[in-house]
Amino acid sequence: MEKKILLISEHKALLTHAAIALISFLFPLCWKHVLIPILPKTMTDVLDAPFPFLIGIEPFIIREDCFEINNEVYRVDLDNGSISLRDSKPKVSKEYKVLK
Repeated sequence: MEKKILLISEHKALLTHAAIALISFLFPLCWKHVLIPILPKTMTDVLDAPFPFLIGIEPFIIREDCFEINNEVYRVDLDNGSISLRDSKPKVSKEYKVLK
């Protein structure tokens, strides 16, 4: 469904491994969107992008900058094992309902 996914962890190696593992789960399909395993602090503007992404970020960057994460972004906290999303209902088109 081409969503925005933000992986959050204090461990850079865990961010990289989790991002690659998620991409491998898509096989035989392939991820054609943005993949940034570790987002530098200077590039936090990318989180407001209008396209799907899979990005890893350290939690101190989110706390220090005090910025709002878009409602469409799935936040996966790898250290605590939690997933949060403000907009929990995916939008389903009329055509999908007819096919179902």
